Amino acid sequence: MAVPISDTVRPPRPGARLLAFARRETVTLAAFAFLVLILLVTVWPGLFAAFDPLRANPSQAYRPPSWPHLLGTDNVGRDLLSRMVFGASASMPAALLATSLSLVIGVTLGVVAATLGRWVDAVITRLLDSVLAIPGLLIVFAFLAVLGNGTLPIAVAVGLAGCVSFGRLMRAEVYRVRSLTYVEAASASGVRGWTIAWRHVIPGAIRPVIALTALDLGASLLTIGAIGYLGFGVAPPAPEWGAMVAEGQRHVADAWWMSVVPGLTFVLIILCANQISRYFERGNQR
Repeated sequence: MAVPISDTVRPPRPGARLLAFARRETVTLAAFAFLVLILLVTVWPGLFAAFDPLRANPSQAYRPPSWPHLLGTDNVGRDLLSRMVFGASASMPAALLATSLSLVIGVTLGVVAATLGRWVDAVITRLLDSVLAIPGLLIVFAFLAVLGNGTLPIAVAVGLAGCVSFGRLMRAEVYRVRSLTYVEAASASGVRGWTIAWRHVIPGAIRPVIALTALDLGASLLTIGAIGYLGFGVAPPAPEWGAMVAEGQRHVADAWWMSVVPGLTFVLIILCANQISRYFERGNQR
Protein backbone atom coordinates (compact mmCIF):
# COMPACT_ATOMS: atom_id res chain seq x y z
CA MET A 1 0.00 0.00 0.00
CA ALA A 2 1.41 3.35 -1.02
CA VAL A 3 1.93 5.88 1.72
CA PRO A 4 0.51 9.34 0.95
CA ILE A 5 3.11 12.04 0.57
CA SER A 6 1.44 14.12 3.24
CA ASP A 7 1.92 11.30 5.79
CA THR A 8 5.65 10.91 5.23
CA VAL A 9 8.18 12.62 7.47
CA ARG A 10 9.94 15.25 5.46
CA PRO A 11 13.47 16.29 6.42
CA PRO A 12 13.76 19.87 7.66
CA ARG A 13 14.84 22.43 5.15
CA PRO A 14 18.37 23.87 5.39
CA GLY A 15 16.96 27.27 6.33
CA ALA A 16 14.95 25.73 9.16
CA ARG A 17 18.01 23.86 10.47
CA LEU A 18 20.06 27.05 10.35
CA LEU A 19 17.34 28.97 12.19
CA ALA A 20 17.08 26.25 14.84
CA PHE A 21 20.85 26.30 15.30
CA ALA A 22 20.82 30.11 15.61
CA ARG A 23 18.16 29.92 18.32
CA ARG A 24 19.99 27.16 20.16
CA GLU A 25 23.47 28.70 19.91
CA THR A 26 22.74 32.43 19.97
CA VAL A 27 25.55 33.21 22.39
CA THR A 28 28.06 31.14 20.40
CA LEU A 29 27.13 32.86 17.14
CA ALA A 30 27.44 36.26 18.81
CA ALA A 31 30.88 35.32 20.13
CA PHE A 32 31.94 34.09 16.70
CA ALA A 33 30.65 37.29 15.04
CA PHE A 34 32.59 39.44 17.50
CA LEU A 35 35.83 37.53 16.81
CA VAL A 36 35.24 37.87 13.07
CA LEU A 37 34.80 41.63 13.56
CA ILE A 38 38.10 41.78 15.47
CA LEU A 39 39.81 39.90 12.64
CA LEU A 40 38.37 42.32 10.07
CA VAL A 41 39.66 45.23 12.14
CA THR A 42 43.06 43.53 12.26
CA VAL A 43 43.26 42.97 8.51
CA TRP A 44 41.75 46.30 7.36
CA PRO A 45 42.31 48.85 10.16
CA GLY A 46 41.96 51.77 7.75
CA LEU A 47 38.27 50.98 7.24
CA PHE A 48 37.48 51.45 10.93
CA ALA A 49 39.82 54.28 11.99
CA ALA A 50 38.97 57.89 11.18
CA PHE A 51 42.13 59.44 12.68
CA ASP A 52 45.87 58.92 12.62
CA PRO A 53 46.65 56.81 15.72
CA LEU A 54 50.07 58.50 16.16
CA ARG A 55 49.08 62.11 15.61
CA ALA A 56 48.88 64.12 18.84
CA ASN A 57 46.44 67.00 19.31
CA PRO A 58 46.97 68.52 22.78
CA SER A 59 43.89 70.73 22.45
CA GLN A 60 41.76 67.54 22.36
CA ALA A 61 43.44 65.81 25.31
CA TYR A 62 41.32 63.92 27.86
CA ARG A 63 38.13 64.15 25.80
CA PRO A 64 35.50 61.68 27.08
CA PRO A 65 33.70 59.36 24.65
CA SER A 66 31.60 61.56 22.35
CA TRP A 67 31.30 62.55 18.71
CA PRO A 68 33.61 62.43 16.75
CA HIS A 69 35.86 60.57 19.26
CA LEU A 70 33.59 57.63 20.04
CA LEU A 71 35.98 56.16 22.63
CA GLY A 72 37.48 59.45 23.77
CA THR A 73 41.04 60.69 23.50
CA ASP A 74 44.20 60.05 25.50
CA ASN A 75 46.51 62.38 27.40
CA VAL A 76 48.00 63.91 24.23
CA GLY A 77 44.76 64.11 22.25
CA ARG A 78 45.08 60.96 20.11
CA ASP A 79 41.84 59.27 19.13
CA LEU A 80 41.43 56.16 21.28
CA LEU A 81 39.26 54.27 18.78
CA SER A 82 41.90 54.65 16.08
CA ARG A 83 44.61 53.49 18.47
CA MET A 84 42.51 50.48 19.46
CA VAL A 85 41.93 49.61 15.80
CA PHE A 86 45.60 49.81 14.86
CA GLY A 87 46.56 48.17 18.15
CA ALA A 88 44.68 45.09 16.98
CA SER A 89 47.23 44.79 14.17
CA ALA A 90 49.92 44.33 16.82
CA SER A 91 48.12 42.12 19.35
CA MET A 92 45.89 39.80 17.31
CA PRO A 93 48.45 38.59 14.69
CA ALA A 94 50.86 37.75 17.51
CA ALA A 95 48.15 35.80 19.36
CA LEU A 96 47.10 33.95 16.19
CA LEU A 97 50.70 33.09 15.31
CA ALA A 98 51.42 31.92 18.86
CA THR A 99 48.30 29.72 18.90
CA SER A 100 49.12 28.26 15.48
CA LEU A 101 52.67 27.49 16.55
CA SER A 102 51.47 25.84 19.77
CA LEU A 103 48.92 23.80 17.80
CA VAL A 104 51.37 22.51 15.17
CA ILE A 105 54.19 21.66 17.58
CA GLY A 106 51.94 20.22 20.28
CA VAL A 107 49.83 18.08 17.96
CA THR A 108 52.95 16.75 16.21
CA LEU A 109 54.60 15.79 19.51
CA GLY A 110 51.40 14.18 20.80
CA VAL A 111 50.82 12.10 17.67
CA VAL A 112 54.46 10.98 17.45
CA ALA A 113 54.56 10.04 21.14
CA ALA A 114 51.34 8.01 21.08
CA THR A 115 51.99 6.38 17.70
CA LEU A 116 55.60 5.30 18.19
CA GLY A 117 55.24 4.55 21.90
CA ARG A 118 57.92 2.97 24.10
CA TRP A 119 61.02 5.10 24.65
CA VAL A 120 59.87 7.83 22.23
CA ASP A 121 56.67 8.28 24.22
CA ALA A 122 58.63 8.29 27.47
CA VAL A 123 61.09 10.94 26.27
CA ILE A 124 58.43 13.27 24.83
CA THR A 125 56.21 12.88 27.91
CA ARG A 126 59.04 13.69 30.28
CA LEU A 127 59.99 16.69 28.14
CA LEU A 128 56.43 18.04 28.22
CA ASP A 129 56.16 17.43 31.96
CA SER A 130 59.44 19.27 32.55
CA VAL A 131 58.28 22.31 30.57
CA LEU A 132 54.91 22.22 32.37
CA ALA A 133 56.71 22.54 35.72
CA ILE A 134 58.08 25.97 34.70
CA PRO A 135 55.77 29.02 34.74
CA GLY A 136 54.79 29.94 31.19
CA LEU A 137 55.61 33.64 31.56
CA LEU A 138 59.10 32.75 32.78
CA ILE A 139 59.64 30.62 29.66
CA VAL A 140 58.47 33.52 27.49
CA PHE A 141 60.91 35.96 29.09
CA ALA A 142 63.72 33.44 28.72
CA PHE A 143 63.04 33.20 24.98
CA LEU A 144 62.74 36.98 24.69
CA ALA A 145 66.15 37.34 26.31
CA VAL A 146 67.53 35.33 23.38
CA LEU A 147 65.27 36.45 20.52
CA GLY A 148 64.80 40.09 21.55
CA ASN A 149 61.62 42.17 21.68
CA GLY A 150 59.11 42.62 18.89
CA THR A 151 55.88 41.10 17.66
CA LEU A 152 57.44 38.05 15.98
CA PRO A 153 59.77 37.06 18.87
CA ILE A 154 56.91 37.46 21.36
CA ALA A 155 54.61 35.28 19.24
CA VAL A 156 57.29 32.60 18.87
CA ALA A 157 58.06 32.65 22.60
CA VAL A 158 54.38 32.41 23.61
CA GLY A 159 53.78 29.68 21.03
CA LEU A 160 56.67 27.54 22.26
CA ALA A 161 55.56 27.97 25.86
CA GLY A 162 51.97 26.96 25.04
CA CYS A 163 52.61 23.80 23.02
CA VAL A 164 52.70 21.63 26.15
CA SER A 165 48.92 21.61 26.61
CA PHE A 166 48.34 20.59 22.99
CA GLY A 167 50.93 17.83 23.19
CA ARG A 168 49.50 16.28 26.35
CA LEU A 169 45.91 16.52 25.11
CA MET A 170 46.68 15.08 21.67
CA ARG A 171 48.66 12.20 23.16
CA ALA A 172 45.77 11.30 25.47
CA GLU A 173 43.21 11.56 22.66
CA VAL A 174 45.26 9.39 20.31
CA TYR A 175 45.48 6.68 22.95
CA ARG A 176 41.71 6.95 23.52
CA VAL A 177 40.77 6.76 19.85
CA ARG A 178 43.20 3.87 19.20
CA SER A 179 41.19 1.72 21.62
CA LEU A 180 37.92 2.21 19.70
CA THR A 181 36.44 -0.67 17.73
CA TYR A 182 36.76 0.77 14.23
CA VAL A 183 40.45 1.57 14.75
CA GLU A 184 41.15 -1.93 16.07
CA ALA A 185 39.30 -3.36 13.07
CA ALA A 186 41.46 -1.31 10.70
CA SER A 187 44.58 -2.54 12.48
CA ALA A 188 43.40 -6.15 12.32
CA SER A 189 42.84 -5.82 8.56
CA GLY A 190 46.53 -5.08 8.04
CA VAL A 191 46.53 -1.27 7.77
CA ARG A 192 49.89 0.18 8.81
CA GLY A 193 50.34 2.30 11.92
CA TRP A 194 50.88 5.72 10.33
CA THR A 195 48.06 5.13 7.85
CA ILE A 196 45.71 4.35 10.74
CA ALA A 197 46.88 7.47 12.56
CA TRP A 198 46.31 9.71 9.54
CA ARG A 199 42.99 8.25 8.34
CA HIS A 200 41.27 7.19 11.55
CA VAL A 201 42.97 8.33 14.75
CA ILE A 202 43.73 12.00 14.07
CA PRO A 203 40.23 12.84 12.67
CA GLY A 204 38.66 11.20 15.72
CA ALA A 205 40.94 13.02 18.17
CA ILE A 206 40.94 16.50 16.66
CA ARG A 207 37.69 17.95 18.06
CA PRO A 208 38.96 18.42 21.65
CA VAL A 209 42.08 20.01 20.13
CA ILE A 210 39.87 22.53 18.30
CA ALA A 211 38.23 23.40 21.62
CA LEU A 212 41.66 23.88 23.18
CA THR A 213 42.73 26.03 20.22
CA ALA A 214 39.92 28.52 20.86
CA LEU A 215 40.78 28.54 24.56
CA ASP A 216 44.48 28.99 23.87
CA LEU A 217 43.80 31.97 21.61
CA GLY A 218 42.42 33.91 24.57
CA ALA A 219 45.27 32.76 26.81
CA SER A 220 47.89 33.77 24.22
CA LEU A 221 46.30 37.18 23.78
CA LEU A 222 46.31 37.69 27.55
CA THR A 223 49.98 36.69 27.80
CA ILE A 224 50.94 39.01 24.94
CA GLY A 225 48.97 41.79 26.59
CA ALA A 226 50.81 41.17 29.87
CA ILE A 227 54.14 41.40 28.06
CA GLY A 228 53.08 44.69 26.47
CA TYR A 229 51.85 45.92 29.86
CA LEU A 230 55.28 45.28 31.33
CA GLY A 231 56.92 47.25 28.51
CA PHE A 232 58.40 44.41 26.45
CA GLY A 233 56.04 44.72 23.48
CA VAL A 234 56.18 47.01 20.48
CA ALA A 235 58.06 50.26 20.93
CA PRO A 236 55.98 53.37 21.74
CA PRO A 237 54.24 55.39 20.42
CA ALA A 238 52.95 52.49 18.29
CA PRO A 239 49.60 51.34 19.74
CA GLU A 240 49.44 47.98 21.51
CA TRP A 241 46.60 46.96 23.81
CA GLY A 242 48.70 45.87 26.79
CA ALA A 243 50.83 49.00 26.65
CA MET A 244 47.66 51.11 26.33
CA VAL A 245 46.33 49.63 29.59
CA ALA A 246 49.59 50.51 31.33
CA GLU A 247 49.60 54.03 29.88
CA GLY A 248 45.97 54.62 30.80
CA GLN A 249 46.58 53.45 34.35
CA ARG A 250 48.75 56.50 34.94
CA HIS A 251 45.90 58.79 33.88
CA VAL A 252 42.94 56.94 35.35
CA ALA A 253 41.91 59.93 37.46
CA ASP A 254 41.61 62.19 34.40
CA ALA A 255 40.62 59.69 31.68
CA TRP A 256 39.35 56.35 32.97
CA TRP A 257 38.47 55.23 29.42
CA MET A 258 42.16 55.07 28.44
CA SER A 259 42.64 51.85 30.44
CA VAL A 260 39.05 50.57 30.63
CA VAL A 261 38.54 50.34 26.84
CA PRO A 262 41.58 48.14 26.03
CA GLY A 263 41.08 46.16 29.23
CA LEU A 264 37.44 45.50 28.35
CA THR A 265 38.51 44.43 24.87
CA PHE A 266 40.76 41.77 26.39
CA VAL A 267 37.88 40.54 28.55
CA LEU A 268 35.41 40.35 25.65
CA ILE A 269 37.78 38.48 23.33
CA ILE A 270 38.69 35.97 26.03
CA LEU A 271 35.02 35.40 26.90
CA CYS A 272 34.15 34.88 23.23
CA ALA A 273 37.02 32.43 22.79
CA ASN A 274 35.90 30.53 25.90
CA GLN A 275 32.32 30.35 24.59
CA ILE A 276 33.46 28.88 21.26
CA SER A 277 35.68 26.43 23.13
CA ARG A 278 32.72 25.32 25.24
CA TYR A 279 30.66 24.75 22.09
CA PHE A 280 33.23 22.35 20.63
CA GLU A 281 33.66 20.69 24.01
CA ARG A 282 29.91 20.06 24.27
CA GLY A 283 29.93 18.62 20.76
CA ASN A 284 32.74 16.26 21.70
CA GLN A 285 30.80 14.98 24.72
CA ARG A 286 27.65 14.20 22.71
